[in-house]
Amino acid sequence: MTIRVAITGLAVEAPVLAGATKIGDLFGRAGDFQWAFDPAQKLGKKGLRYKETATLMALCAGRTALLSSGHLQESGDAKVNDDQFGIAMASNTGNLETICNVADKIRTEHVDATSPMDLPNASSNVVASTAAIRFGLRAMNLMLTSGASASADALVLAVNSIRSGRVNAMMVGAVEVDSLALRSLQSGKRLTEEEAAGVASIVPIATCVILESEASAKKRNAHIFGYIDDYEMQGGGKQAQERFSRFVLQNKSDLVCMDSAVVSSKVTGFVATDLAEHAQVVNLETTIGQLYGGISLAQVVYACERFASEQSKSALLVSGASMGDQRLTALTLVKAYAD
Repeated sequence: MTIRVAITGLAVEAPVLAGATKIGDLFGRAGDFQWAFDPAQKLGKKGLRYKETATLMALCAGRTALLSSGHLQESGDAKVNDDQFGIAMASNTGNLETICNVADKIRTEHVDATSPMDLPNASSNVVASTAAIRFGLRAMNLMLTSGASASADALVLAVNSIRSGRVNAMMVGAVEVDSLALRSLQSGKRLTEEEAAGVASIVPIATCVILESEASAKKRNAHIFGYIDDYEMQGGGKQAQERFSRFVLQNKSDLVCMDSAVVSSKVTGFVATDLAEHAQVVNLETTIGQLYGGISLAQVVYACERFASEQSKSALLVSGASMGDQRLTALTLVKAYAD
């Protein structure tokens, strides 16, 4: 019997917009974005020194998602401490600035000149491992840095881990941050701070969801926002392309999150105007800004927000193919109903 994967916790950490707790809060607000981030308010001061901004954002989102799901209580233990609870975290840019700074220091001086406080943050899995330790998530621990599809890959890995019985629950998070190193990378040359100010970059936010088996969620009497129903990835072969196209074209969800222009260029027979007959079409990166590897998880959170407000019952989420990547991933979600 297939294990159904439920979404029981949601979180958005958006330091760029004070008071924003939902993806929908960010729509059309780019002109109001102004950095204001105090992680100690949510996490306390202990253990925060020398942590990357991306790590702190992910920790804040992770804690909120665990509270939302009921796995943590405000007045209870700060850890889940569960051998069947894993984590999959997506981030391409989280420690990019630190890595570049450490590499520069080694190149221009010597490895002995590097800071012992920076080196741990240069680890590729620093976000996932820090969150796993902080919250006592003792099962599988995964860090995804696979470009624009990173959070989609994290979701798929988490879903398959639950369906296979490898774990009972997974925290899936995504965080991307802006930096001088990223803007230089996007420009193809090393920029000064003044030059970088005029370069468009990503919107630094963190999102998080808690996934678990339906049986686990119902045993806890947890609120279920929705279910991850199915997914398809666009492969390189002809059959894979055709399978992905059928998945997108035959879906009749009432909420569709995608960049219609990108999908039109990659899915034969796709006509964006056909969706207007049955669906509300939303492009998060038009309404919020570039989200890079966090786009798929942001779509999932937004779909669940729509489910919770009774605005949608099902969702088709297509993401990827940005910032030089080519592959698309599509997921379908359905709203949960009370038994």
